[in-house]
Amino acid sequence: FFRAAFYFPAIASSAAITTLWIFMAQPDGLFNGVRGALGLDPLFGLLGFGPQQNWLGDYHTALNSIILLNIWTTSGTFMLFYLASLQGISRDVYEAAAVDGAGPWQAFWHITFPLLRPGHYFVATVAVIGGLQIFDQALLAGGPNGDPNNALMFIVLYLYKTAFTDFNFSKAAAVGVVLFTIVFAATLLQRRIFGQSPSW
Repeated sequence: FFRAAFYFPAIASSAAITTLWIFMAQPDGLFNGVRGALGLDPLFGLLGFGPQQNWLGDYHTALNSIILLNIWTTSGTFMLFYLASLQGISRDVYEAAAVDGAGPWQAFWHITFPLLRPGHYFVATVAVIGGLQIFDQALLAGGPNGDPNNALMFIVLYLYKTAFTDFNFSKAAAVGVVLFTIVFAATLLQRRIFGQSPSW
């Protein structure tokens, strides 16, 4: 049940999830209602958030709200991949480490973590590429201008606005090339960091 619950946002429509998130983040939405019911309004007040905080309509919180939305929709996929990678590690390795006197913490850092290098590489690469390609959530929440006050102007939304609102296709093409270069460089860097064979 829990695996399905965590993975559901990843297979649901991104537009539907974003629309649900927009309603939840409204001043009279679920977030403010839950925190009020739990008596957390004074704590949020100290942080500068009023009882009717508009999480996506405020320049200071809009970006973080979209980041949380993407964490919610992608964490299930990453958890399942890590779970599959963990199940692929032989128990014999842990038994041999226990015989040699390794504790749980040592087993994690010297066995589990190194053997999960392919998982780290996959998750880091997909997370970076996904973060750089945020588009539909920002468009639905902030429109083509990335409102409020350009807080949601992600690079792909900027490319879309440049091409299909400003009709500056040459500039949009240049933005696309820059985006590809950033993604390619980030992928190579992550491969260098996580793509090596584990040494334990």
